[in-house]
Amino acid sequence: MKKIKDITVNILATVIPIIIMQLILIPIYSRNNTSEDFGKFLLILTLINISSIILGNTLNNIRLINKDEKNIKEYKYFSTLIILIIVNIIITTMFLLLWKIDKSEIILINLWGTCLLIRSYIFVYLRLEFKYLEILYINIISAVILGIGSLLLSYNLVNIYLVLFVSEAIIIISMILYSLKYFKEFKIQFLHIKKIRDLSSLLGSNIILNLLNYSDRILIGIVLGAKYVPLFFISTIVGKLSNLIINPMVTVLLSYEVDNKYSHPKKNIFKVFSLIILLSIILSIIITFVSYIIIKILYPDYLEDVKGILYLSNLGVILLSTTAILQMKIIANSKFKLNLTINIVSLIILTISSVLLMNYFGIMGFSIALVLSSLIKHFLIYISINEKLGDE
Repeated sequence: MKKIKDITVNILATVIPIIIMQLILIPIYSRNNTSEDFGKFLLILTLINISSIILGNTLNNIRLINKDEKNIKEYKYFSTLIILIIVNIIITTMFLLLWKIDKSEIILINLWGTCLLIRSYIFVYLRLEFKYLEILYINIISAVILGIGSLLLSYNLVNIYLVLFVSEAIIIISMILYSLKYFKEFKIQFLHIKKIRDLSSLLGSNIILNLLNYSDRILIGIVLGAKYVPLFFISTIVGKLSNLIINPMVTVLLSYEVDNKYSHPKKNIFKVFSLIILLSIILSIIITFVSYIIIKILYPDYLEDVKGILYLSNLGVILLSTTAILQMKIIANSKFKLNLTINIVSLIILTISSVLLMNYFGIMGFSIALVLSSLIKHFLIYISINEKLGDE
């Protein structure tokens, strides 16, 4: 019962600020800018999400998985966090300079990215104690800041990156206040080599996974051009909101799975696998109709360009998102190399198939490739769990 409550609360905590951002902040920004500038913003958003969230969440999960270690030294994780922050700033700045972003914006973007990285890690201390209600309160505060920022942005009174930075900074301060007991001692000392290897394997896997999640912006931007990036983003604006349910659900399940690494019978795994595929197909049909209405309200100028790809694009996004449900069991059992292999194979299949299909069918080609590669990833995860974990 508590698990269901935690999943529900964590879903709400994730949904509230992102809905403000996806349905208010970003549409306002799109109306005040050209499709080219909007496409560039989406690429920057992708860069920050891939680099900052991956680095922070990976260290977060390594800390969670090692929660039962005796005499754990928190400062080893903090020292590693500092290195990740430095690496993140260097990577982000290189890309932003390459894209010829204004220097004042580069500073704001790096501040936002740094706060996002820190938040993604510090979140672990609330997960360790299952404080999902506190996470909800913190995210409500963040949503209020985003709402105020959206209002100011509509009158061109603030920079969008300033709004995002302030929102993340407030989250960090709130999380630290809830987790003060973990910050009593600090030394510059890094994790043991075995944990660094685990961190590297999981980091590599998460990088590949996020390249998959944001492959539309990256591959469409490379093959078709930045001005086409908003089309797939807008067509899947509702479909990608499914992540707001799936990701927090997986986060909570992983926390409980680490506490209780029980084995599922193969028959149960097959039922879960089949149910995931079936629900993904049904959910995509519903989302297609909802998407048409939402896009007509938020992005009316883009409706004609995207209505032909609504079903396939959302089906691909949802199938990819739902792979995380069973993949969580692989991570909980510390099968990091297996997890990495699955994600690499999936990315290779998606990249090759989408490049080939986009040359013939444009954005529709990417939608077809995403559906095919996501289905293959589901099968790879199912087979891997049966062979590697089913009898443990």
